[in-house]
Amino acid sequence: MFKHAALSLCTFDLAHSLRDDAEDLASNQAFFRQRLPADIPLYFSDDKAQVLPLAAKNRGEKAFFPYGKGFYYPLRLHQDCFALLYDDGKREHVEAADLGTWQQNIAERLNSTTVQQLEVHKHGFMGQTWVFNAVVSNGRDLAALAKQAYQALRGEPEHFYLNSEPSIQSFSFAGGAWFVFEEQAHQVWVGLYDNEADYQYLDPYLNDLIELWAYQHKIHWSYGQSQHLKGQFQTLLQGIYQHQQQVLANSQAAFNRAQLKAQLSQTLNYLLECRRDLRHLDDQRRTIDINQRNYQQRIEHLKLMILDKRAQHLHLQQQVEFDYANLHPEQALLENLIDYIRTLVALEDTDLQARQTRMIAIVGSALTVGAIVASISAQWFGGKPEEAWWSLGFSGSAALVAGTLAWVWQRFKKGG
Repeated sequence: MFKHAALSLCTFDLAHSLRDDAEDLASNQAFFRQRLPADIPLYFSDDKAQVLPLAAKNRGEKAFFPYGKGFYYPLRLHQDCFALLYDDGKREHVEAADLGTWQQNIAERLNSTTVQQLEVHKHGFMGQTWVFNAVVSNGRDLAALAKQAYQALRGEPEHFYLNSEPSIQSFSFAGGAWFVFEEQAHQVWVGLYDNEADYQYLDPYLNDLIELWAYQHKIHWSYGQSQHLKGQFQTLLQGIYQHQQQVLANSQAAFNRAQLKAQLSQTLNYLLECRRDLRHLDDQRRTIDINQRNYQQRIEHLKLMILDKRAQHLHLQQQVEFDYANLHPEQALLENLIDYIRTLVALEDTDLQARQTRMIAIVGSALTVGAIVASISAQWFGGKPEEAWWSLGFSGSAALVAGTLAWVWQRFKKGG
């Protein structure tokens, strides 16, 4: 049995848009809004504060919104994350077998663990942390009790796509023995006290802990987004490679300006998509780096160095950097393909201009010779009207011969 048991849930959702899309921003706000009762006001202002209580119209107002035996504490963190702490109050006595029902009631109240909700909002859901603390009888196996509480608070595994054993860390904090169970987007903190006199709530540490949890969830969320972007980019590459083969095949056929123009437009579209995905992939790398450093500062402030995860965070960051380095050269492929298409057009334009120049030279030579012959023949026939047809015939024949010789000469020069 647990005495003076308290259970809280803190959820974290994306506050901004990956695509800088106003529709996404509104959708994120609406998703977060539905976690709270309709009669709790929220103020989504443009305040640049690092931590902004969303239930307070003015910064100085109380931001904890009482509801039943507990309270809601909605926040915007660092302008890119919504956090909601729901404290369901304290129960004097609770059996381990009842923890699952308690957890389920809170989860349903906050729309936090339904498969349908997470599937719809999977790119906006960052994670959640359950916090349970209670007094237990002296002499009990605290680690075993903590694991028992974790298993009850874990919820349905498929809700978080959990398929492995959690990482577990134990340490002393706030006068009790604390255990942290972590699986991807899901954390459970269990604090147990075998001495009632030492029991205390986490209120003095609350804001620091919420930020600590947010940093950890954002790191794993960013890594998850990087893997999603990587898969999206690899799908894009399949279309790019097929497009490249089509361009090369068409370049061997007769020149078709309209077709090349369409292929150039498609290549430019591919390039824009490629650059966009690479930019977002690099954003996730930087997000992991920034939040790792912020996480480190927070555990140092809380004197919880046992929660140091630098090695784990560094591994995630290096994986994203490796993916970026492997995918980035594909951008050059598209840039080279664009240059190739433009070169084909430029060569065709040059060849066309050369053909026009040769034609002008041929026609010019023919007209010149024709004019000379016409002048001579006019003098030869004395300019008599009845002899004009002979003059015209001579000059036309001479122009034809001259044009033919000029054409042969141009072909000879081109071949030579």
